[in-house]
Amino acid sequence: VSHNGEINYYDGTMTGSSIFDEWRHIYEQEEMSLADRRLLRTSLEETLEVNQADRERIAENRKDFSEVKIACLGDSITAAANLEGEEGYQQYSYPSRLKELLGAQEVYNLGIGRYWSDAYVDRYQEIPEDTDIILVMGGTNDGFCVSEKEFGSLDERARRTFCGDLDELMRGLRESYPDAEIFFATPLPNVLQDYLMSERDYLLPQQKFVDVILTLAGEYDYGVIDLYNSNILDSHDANVVADYIPDGVHGNHDGYQIMAEHFASELIQHYEEKEEETEASASVSENNADGKETS
Repeated sequence: VSHNGEINYYDGTMTGSSIFDEWRHIYEQEEMSLADRRLLRTSLEETLEVNQADRERIAENRKDFSEVKIACLGDSITAAANLEGEEGYQQYSYPSRLKELLGAQEVYNLGIGRYWSDAYVDRYQEIPEDTDIILVMGGTNDGFCVSEKEFGSLDERARRTFCGDLDELMRGLRESYPDAEIFFATPLPNVLQDYLMSERDYLLPQQKFVDVILTLAGEYDYGVIDLYNSNILDSHDANVVADYIPDGVHGNHDGYQIMAEHFASELIQHYEEKEEETEASASVSENNADGKETS
């Protein structure tokens, strides 16, 4: 930790007066861009603060995930492929940590570490049929390879372009897994992308890929976990690289733990909001029924 002041890591104890209340209103503003958040604090500061809030939400969770099956479709970050040299490295991947955090019945890790191969659109049907939640995290490798031509456009959505294949993937998930809750996560901002763009003038900014993911997820009404604009685990911050993302792209043990805690927190929040909406709808229906009886 490289900035002044003591960092208070969450120890599981809930207090009525959190030391993070002064920034909580900022954390809860979902529509803020990465550029906006960078003006307020460094990625290391944001990572620690968001992680504190995530751990609080996990500690307070009332949703029972014990019969829930989750599938994580992803790349080398999902697979934790950078840790392959360690015995039992899979236990450190964010899907494995997610299973423990939520107490889920099963979390399938469908991450593959091979570079620019096994496109999601070609293998999403490997997701088990009885999956309750599908979490898709991708776009990082595309940023390392894709030119304007291969990127395509949302107007055409041609096959074998990023825009076309992502649209086909989202449509295919809806058709093949109609009962599953589906979430897309935008890629974490990474410094390697900037380096490669300086070496290869045909590459595109990460923001373009993020914008397409957000647009298409909105069209299909899928949940979005917007890692890119969250300002967490951004390897443009050298302190994040030192503590969590050693190669600028993949996590270490602690980095994957923070990812898992953020995904867990977002899923818990989703179900909390869903429950609140159900209760509110039931209350309205009850009030309407009472009104008719009175009249």
